[in-house]
Amino acid sequence: MAKRMIDWGSARDPIPERGDRFTVVAPLRGKEDSGWKHALHLELRQMRDQVRGGSWGEVEVHEYEIRVTRVAKSCGNALKEFLNECIDRANERSEARDHLMQRQAAQAQSRDEQQEAQAGELGRELRED
Repeated sequence: MAKRMIDWGSARDPIPERGDRFTVVAPLRGKEDSGWKHALHLELRQMRDQVRGGSWGEVEVHEYEIRVTRVAKSCGNALKEFLNECIDRANERSEARDHLMQRQAAQAQSRDEQQEAQAGELGRELRED
């Protein structure tokens, strides 16, 4: 799976809101697998309590972009670090889940092959005189 990342270089200028706040919209790059968005939401929730020096509102995750509302003009770097860290951790979580699923699929295939071999042995035994 290609890792997802925010393309900060292609981000639009922030959209002004009331009271010296802004909405930040930035494109997401990389392929999203079925569990990535869930992994990102988990990281956003876990990391939100650890953030220092940041003042912003809701983080919305869409297929091709990330949108953050009520961003204070003085916390651009803190927001960028926060989002990059959450995305990196979501990538790691998603990659670990993919590896686990591959390992489980390989184990299931091995069990199926063993069962087929045992069925063949039992069939031969039953056909013997």
